[in-house]
Amino acid sequence: MNESAINSVYGSGQVGYKNYLYVDFTGRNDWSSTLPVKNCSFFYPSVGVSFIVTDAFKLHQEWLNFLKLRASVAQAGSSGDPYSLVGTYSLDANKFNGIALGSYTSTVVDPNLKNELTTSYEAGFDLNVLNNRLRVDLTLYKSSTKNQILPITLPASTSFDSRIINAGEIENKGIELMISGTPVQTTSFKWESIFNFSLNRNKVIELVDGVDAYILAQDRGTYVVAEPGKPFGEIWGTKYSWVRDDKGNRLIDPTTGLPLRSSGFVTTDLGSALPKWLGGWSNTFSYKRFSFSALIDISQGGKVFSQSMREEILYGTTKKTLPGRDGTYVASGMVAASDGAGGYVSTGVKNAKQITAQAYWNMVAGDKENFVSEEMTNDLSYIAMREMSLSYTIPAEVLKSTFIRNIIVSAYGRNLFYFQRHTDGFSPEACSFNVHNSSLGLESTSFPLMRTFGCRISLEL
Repeated sequence: MNESAINSVYGSGQVGYKNYLYVDFTGRNDWSSTLPVKNCSFFYPSVGVSFIVTDAFKLHQEWLNFLKLRASVAQAGSSGDPYSLVGTYSLDANKFNGIALGSYTSTVVDPNLKNELTTSYEAGFDLNVLNNRLRVDLTLYKSSTKNQILPITLPASTSFDSRIINAGEIENKGIELMISGTPVQTTSFKWESIFNFSLNRNKVIELVDGVDAYILAQDRGTYVVAEPGKPFGEIWGTKYSWVRDDKGNRLIDPTTGLPLRSSGFVTTDLGSALPKWLGGWSNTFSYKRFSFSALIDISQGGKVFSQSMREEILYGTTKKTLPGRDGTYVASGMVAASDGAGGYVSTGVKNAKQITAQAYWNMVAGDKENFVSEEMTNDLSYIAMREMSLSYTIPAEVLKSTFIRNIIVSAYGRNLFYFQRHTDGFSPEACSFNVHNSSLGLESTSFPLMRTFGCRISLEL
């Protein structure tokens, strides 16, 4: 069991001027047991300013109901996990002469750790127009996290696995947008709609001196890394890769009809594990006592290496292996020729040699760690019908002689179907919902996303 303690002092305040200009400020100081005594105290403040333009200049009109500008600067601190300052002993299951053996931590701790610190800048506006029928909320942000508490891998010769250090800086910047409104409203019918959009771009600014890349996660020779100058969560395939010409076409061996692979292990950048943008669209249609709502969930971009797909390829249980099962499979690419220097060039002729699908996919997936990582890399983009529900409100006249004030009966379904999906054999959300670095960009025997249906009765007494 891990134990830690944080003692804090927190204060906040607000200054207003004529009900249209406000300044909010906070300050917090933490004393954390997970940091050394000399560094255990750390302070982080925030300041926010908001200016209501429509009140300040008396601009209230039917087409312009509300406009507020806002900006803020804030810091947030973090002190890391317990027991990062001293090594610990633990008892093993192995015994010697009936006595349990003990082992010392495999991580070299740092007695001089400092707290992580994230500094964020935001600016945006809130706008209501057309008698509040249309509302827009826009935020631009930029944040930077420094002194991250990270475990860095050590050589096996040290007899330790890793060491804890303060290192690195990661920058995030992006846009968050929400548009909501009521496109149609009559005495008996109402349509309410909300669309949200978020775009984030991040970059690893620096790591600790002497470390060119930090491994976030790994599985069978495929790594998810943080590398200075590149986005956080880049996926590297460090096994075989296809030999390609200068136009990106695979080169095919004219004798075997199989694609040529790189000789030896190489590093191939397979893309980022993080999505390019996220969105959601919610609509509610109300007609008298009936209400129907639907939520569409959107994620675009992002890659994942799938160990499940590699195994499915080997056993022929993925749709990817369907083409060519009649024995007439043709690998896509250009016929290769020797360049006279131990390499290959394209002849400009499209490959037409027939082979068996089994020969091709055995080469792709191989056995153990003998495979081409890019073939098991999936696009995580999806558009899903996340939820639909139909509700009915019981008339008040039916309940007037009871102690119940209101009853709403609903039927709903969740995770219903996809408008867009690129993964075969597993749900893209199984990877999109990952929140820990150790599982970022990697998938292995994940459980399918369950489709659920149900009924609900809501009572108001």
